[in-house]
Amino acid sequence: GSVVVLHMLRPATKEKISFELKRANIKLNDVPYWGLNEENIGYIRIKKFSKNTAKEFRDAMVEMTKNGMKGLVIDVRGNSGGLLNNAINMLDVLTARGAELLSTRGRIARSNKTISSRRRPIVSSDVPIAVLINRSSASASEILAGVLQDLDRAVIIGQKSFGKGLVQSMFNLNDTTTLKVTTAKYYTPSGRLIQKQDYLDNGFLTDGLDKHDSTFVTSGGRIVKGGGGISPDVVMDVNPLPPYVQGLWRSGVFLTFAATYVPMNKIEEPINISNKVINDFKIFLTEYEIEYNLPGEVELGRLKAKLFENDFLSDNKSLFDKLLFWRQSPKERLTHKIDSYYQYERNRQFGASNNRKWIKNGLLREISRIVGGEKSRIKAGLQVDSGYDKAVEILLDQNQYYDLLTPSEEIDDVDQAGEM
Repeated sequence: GSVVVLHMLRPATKEKISFELKRANIKLNDVPYWGLNEENIGYIRIKKFSKNTAKEFRDAMVEMTKNGMKGLVIDVRGNSGGLLNNAINMLDVLTARGAELLSTRGRIARSNKTISSRRRPIVSSDVPIAVLINRSSASASEILAGVLQDLDRAVIIGQKSFGKGLVQSMFNLNDTTTLKVTTAKYYTPSGRLIQKQDYLDNGFLTDGLDKHDSTFVTSGGRIVKGGGGISPDVVMDVNPLPPYVQGLWRSGVFLTFAATYVPMNKIEEPINISNKVINDFKIFLTEYEIEYNLPGEVELGRLKAKLFENDFLSDNKSLFDKLLFWRQSPKERLTHKIDSYYQYERNRQFGASNNRKWIKNGLLREISRIVGGEKSRIKAGLQVDSGYDKAVEILLDQNQYYDLLTPSEEIDDVDQAGEM
């Protein structure tokens, strides 16, 4: 309830502004964006499963369903988990009442529980769903994705998830110390365990998972593997940003430029990144030294260090070299062409075609953040998101979607082998 005065200096106007802030509890916004695209495909980003996540998710589903949602993309990439009950409440919105969602198993009877869906779903079973995951999707994120996969309610897209599926209980030892103990494990409807072998990487916590993975079957008959996280139905390789663009992001120049450029030019939505904006950004960058390495530069540096240890490549010039005083030293002559190549490549990075779209989108994202907030920034980022594009493509193509949810012939082979 107390008040603190925060003084801010805006770089664009050089104006010092004072803000009176009243201290209070901060409501975390872990569902920063949802919305429909032009084809009425819904998208929702879940950053973490916190206290209000399930309610915000439910509100989003109600709103997008009323507005004619024809498909849904749930993005839990980079989501490390959080409160499990929020993940369960979200599954209530998407799955049929009475469907088994999750079970826990431990050494004592009270650890053994089964959790089922308790409400009528808001999202119709006719609406196709895709879930985006990556290697940083963990815990509650994996449970959400794994349950929807086991119930054949969604197509999972991305990379194999982290692999954390443990029930942990807190025990207070005294006023200052709490002990966290693993008391059970989570199992998805098919009976598979999400937890990966030796997740602490110390050679001890294998917990029997060092044995061959068991095979499980989804409600529709598809084969899925247990242990080691959630394997996606559609694997999308990580496509890293070009080195130069990574350097721009690390330097924070997109946001610094946007914070100055927006008020000076009175930019409003809809935002258009014109050639003028890009050229102004290029001029702005002349004040910065962007640190990055092109492919092969690090290795070249090591090679130089090794070669230059040789006395033969001493910087001491011969008599002939001294007469031709403009001539480079032996070291410089050795790597001159390679150094010239890298200098040429560095000089053309800003205008290179493989960097251009990323620079343009970086400007769009940060200018959108200044003008319209985090929601506008996330929406702008989807324009160059290959995982999102693949999800939309699958949801719009029912043949492709249901082909991914149809058991392959290998399940028939397993059944026949069992009968024999």
